[in-house]
Order: sequence, then structure tokens, then C-alpha cells
Amino acid sequence: MTHTKQLLLSSFFYTVSALSDAQAATVPLFDAALNSQTIYSGAAITTGAGSTTAGSLQAVAGVTLGANAKVGGDLIAGAAMTLGADAKVGGNAKARDGATLGADVTIGGDLHVGDAASLGATTKSDHVMVGGDLTAGAAVIVGVKSAIAGNLTAGANSSATLGASATVGGNTEAGIAILLGADVLIGANATAGTGGIALGQRSVVIGNATAGTTVTVPLDASVDGSVTEGLITIFPTIPKEAIDNQKVQLSQLKATLANIEAPLANELATTMTANTTLNAGVYHATALSTTAGITLTLDGKGKDDFWIFNIDTFAVFGANMLVDLIDVTDNSTLIWNIGGYTTTGANTDLFGVILSGSYITTGASTKLAGIGNACGGIFTATGAITLGATNAIGNDGCDVAAISHNFIIDELGIPAILAVELNPPVPLPAAFWLFGSGLLGFAALARLKKRNHPV
Repeated sequence: MTHTKQLLLSSFFYTVSALSDAQAATVPLFDAALNSQTIYSGAAITTGAGSTTAGSLQAVAGVTLGANAKVGGDLIAGAAMTLGADAKVGGNAKARDGATLGADVTIGGDLHVGDAASLGATTKSDHVMVGGDLTAGAAVIVGVKSAIAGNLTAGANSSATLGASATVGGNTEAGIAILLGADVLIGANATAGTGGIALGQRSVVIGNATAGTTVTVPLDASVDGSVTEGLITIFPTIPKEAIDNQKVQLSQLKATLANIEAPLANELATTMTANTTLNAGVYHATALSTTAGITLTLDGKGKDDFWIFNIDTFAVFGANMLVDLIDVTDNSTLIWNIGGYTTTGANTDLFGVILSGSYITTGASTKLAGIGNACGGIFTATGAITLGATNAIGNDGCDVAAISHNFIIDELGIPAILAVELNPPVPLPAAFWLFGSGLLGFAALARLKKRNHPV
């Protein structure tokens, strides 16, 4: 497990105020492997239409984003990924299996998939679908007008097919053949390993075209560089990379938290039926259900402090429930450590980090944010995560690195003192929410089109 260098500052030592001096313990926190995550699932993740995730999202199994859903950081899927129409990923996207992108999807960085990649059509003017490189272990199909800012690489035993008016800013390579529709623009070289290259009408390859068999160029199409036929190129097979599994770390963290005892006065009833105010401390319940519409107020009294809720079995947050923070400092921490499943009703407004032992399901318009600049997050080592429509996990512009001040645990599962990283990850700028590094690719592609391929 990789750890970032850390500068230990005594001013960041926190203890749980509810414990006696003999019991005092530092709250265990995530290590660097999860510092950038806002949502992590040991199974699959599905987000509803219009949902937003401020940081990165990772699933050990598949990931499905609904239409217009957004992920501010990276997206990592241990199986296949499916992105609905107009979904946006600010950083890189990686799937161990295949990827299907709907119309007008935006990936700000690179797209790397172990199997086939299918990109939908673009309906927006000058839209960049992949802001970096697209690398696939099998076939690649690019929809009409879709643009890839970097290089496109199809699998060693597969072909690449580009729809009409599609654009690749860099090289296009395929293990077998390359088929270009009408008005396609390749900004650099095109190389087909064992098969041919066929240009559509008015298509342009700005660099060289090299094929294992033939290169077909219609009269109104062009290859600006050299044309080489009958030169077989064998591309190496791209292995499927294993997806890092954080089950051990999360399980250790949950167990360590659960062993922090709550005072008898902080034992909660299994059902919270009325508005309630709680001071900082450790709280325990065998299960927790909240009545719809109630407000849970957390009063920090202006001090850096903790709320730790150890729930043995399940937590069910009722619809329209509100968690309200009063005099809570930015350096305070709120952890929901839940032994089993977690559900929220529609329009629930929460804070902190949810660590669930089983699945997590949220209703429509659920909100969860961290305290201060932190994104907060939802994590489960074993269960699936299903977000309802228009959920907001983390606030726009929140700093996923801020979670490192709140969650660190070493590889042996021993709680570490709070630390400040010497080299914390750079916070995502607000503009990266929509386009990420694709803005640079867009500018390059626009120049190519204007100069070489008027549209």
C-alpha cells in the first residue's frame, strides 16, 4: 500500500472529548489510497440522473452513471462502465472491462478500458468527448461528430470505426483495421496492424497512413503524409489491470471505530422521532431510524471536535431529514459508522462520512457534504451503492484532499495521529467539473478543423 509523506503536527492531535484520559484515543482515518475518493463501493455503483459527485468514484464491480450525472474527479470501475447521455467525468475514466458512452458524454482526461469502447454521437457543436487518450483492449466505435483530443488505440486483435465527422487529435491505431466515415479528421498518423485503412468521403489523415493490407483514399479525401501498404504491424495485447480493492482498510477502520465506547448517556434510541440536538462525542445505537422531516442539530460550541455514531446494524434516514451544524469548526469530524445497510429518503440533507457494512441506497435529491472544505463521502467495503436522481455528494469545488486531515489509518489498521500531507493532491478547479483537460484538447481540435478540414 502506498503512503504519502506526512508532516506530523502536534496542533492537529485530536482526542474524543467524551472519553476519559485513560481511554483517550485518536480517531482512525483513511490513508492516501482513499484520500481522493468521495464514493467507494466493494460492489457496483449506480447514480441516478442528474446526480453529482464532487471527488472521485470507484467501484470494485461496474459503474453506471445516469443521464446528466457528473463526477468531478476520476471514475474507476472494476468491471464495465456505462455513462448516460450528457454525463461528465472531470478526470480520467478507467474500466477493467468495456465502456459505453452515451450521446454528448464528456471525459476530461484519458479513457482506458480493458475491452471494447463504444462512444455515442455528439449533438453539440465542437464537443470533445474524451479530453485525453482513448485506449481499449478490444474494438472501438466512435459515434457521429464525437471528438477525442488525444490518441485512439484499439485492441491488438480489433478494429476502430469512426462515424461521420468524428475527430481524433492525435494518432489512431488498431490491431486490425481502421474505418473512417465521411468528413473524419485524424490529426496525426493512422496505423492498421494487419488489415486495411478506408477513408470516407472528404476524410483527412494529417500524418502518415500505414496499413497491413491496403489504404483506400477516395478522390475527395486525403492523406497529407506518406501512404504505406502491406506493412504488417503487430501491436501488443493490453492486459486488463487489476482494480485496487480497499476492503481490508475499510473493514479495519470500521472495527477500530466500533471499539471506541460511547458513554451510557450517549446511548441513542433505535428511533429518533423528534428534533434533537447533540453535542460532540461518541454515540451508539443498535439500529437507527429517523422520522421524516426531523432536524438533527450538531452543536460544536466553536471547538474542533468529533461526532462518531456507531450503529450496530442498519441506519434509515427519513425523507426530508436535515442535519444542521451549529458552531462547528472546519476541522471537526463527523463519522457514521454503520454495521449493516444504510438508506436515505428523498430530500435528506446530511453531513460527514458514511461507512456502511453493507449496501447504501439514497432517495432522490439526497445531499451529503463534508465539514469545511472536505467533500465528505459514502463508503462500503462489500455492498452496492445506488444513488437516486439529483443527489449531491460533496459540494461543488470541495477539496477531496481535505479528507486526509480527517481519515488516516495505516496498513496494519492502527489509528494514526492526524497529519498534514506534505504534497496533498491539487483541488479540482470549478471549471474542471464540466470539461477537465478536454478544454486543451478542444482548442487543439478547433485549430485542426479550421486549418485543414473546414466544416
